[in-house]
Amino acid sequence: FQKYRDKKVVNFYIKTTDVNIMVEKLSENISTMSDLALFTDPNSLSKLRKQFTEKEDVELIEQISSALEKAETRSLPYEEGTKTSCEALGLMRKVNDKFGVDSKFQHLAKASVLLSLSTIQNAPEINSLVEKAQMDEDNYLNDHSVLLAHLACQIAGLMGWSSNLTYYKLTLASYIHDITLNNSRLARFRGIPDLMLKADQFSEEEIRSYIAHTKQASSLINQFRMIPPDTDIIVSQHHERPDGTGFPEKINHSLIAPLAAIFIVAHDLVSFILSKPAGADKTQKHQWNMVTFLNQHRFMYQQGLFKDIFTVMWKKLTN
Repeated sequence: FQKYRDKKVVNFYIKTTDVNIMVEKLSENISTMSDLALFTDPNSLSKLRKQFTEKEDVELIEQISSALEKAETRSLPYEEGTKTSCEALGLMRKVNDKFGVDSKFQHLAKASVLLSLSTIQNAPEINSLVEKAQMDEDNYLNDHSVLLAHLACQIAGLMGWSSNLTYYKLTLASYIHDITLNNSRLARFRGIPDLMLKADQFSEEEIRSYIAHTKQASSLINQFRMIPPDTDIIVSQHHERPDGTGFPEKINHSLIAPLAAIFIVAHDLVSFILSKPAGADKTQKHQWNMVTFLNQHRFMYQQGLFKDIFTVMWKKLTN
């Protein structure tokens, strides 16, 4: 709304036939943000802690609570926030494996999203994130997801889509998109053709889990209470490609949702960053890394919204 105020726009008009849809969407979005606050106040987190029995899990809940309290006073260091987010994501996976999408999982997910939102607001710019990113073989899936949330939100910000709700959707999608994979190594593959080149390293069950994971994660997200209406689409489309060669639906840029397009570009960037070979020259300039990534994807990102995303990233880099 501020953008339109700055342009001196006074009135909006909407078709009568669209009023009910608009009111319903607004209501869902407002309820989602209210629900997020409810799930992350100190008393609520205290109740969540009582639902865990293992000492390390209880200590992690306390750590999340402490980090959120620091975030409220804007005193949470960026490194502490991202580290806690990664650990929270690990606990989310553990809870999902044992209990599925129960109240503990949803509660933990929403608290983790709020924590990430607070660190994203203080995150370095994209170039610095690329420079700082480290590949941890033992924690790849969690690092991959947290870095994805930060980069997706940064790209959305470059596009001018910087509302808390947009960041919330992209962050939750980042946390959930690969959570059903039964082997963390599968998260490295950008598509089914890449996986097939190394199919002999995985069981049939693991390969099936990869092929099905976009739909499974989307279905999982729809089990949440009070979830933003578009988040499942971001998750279900995160392996689609602008030219229609992705999966599971093989749709092209014209049918890929706007936030899903941002998520796909961020996902490609994370894969590029974390695929740097072990022992790579750490003095290598991060600007060169970003130029290489954008040049590698220059032709892929020349249609529809993908072209706009490419353009704002290129301008940001060259400026």
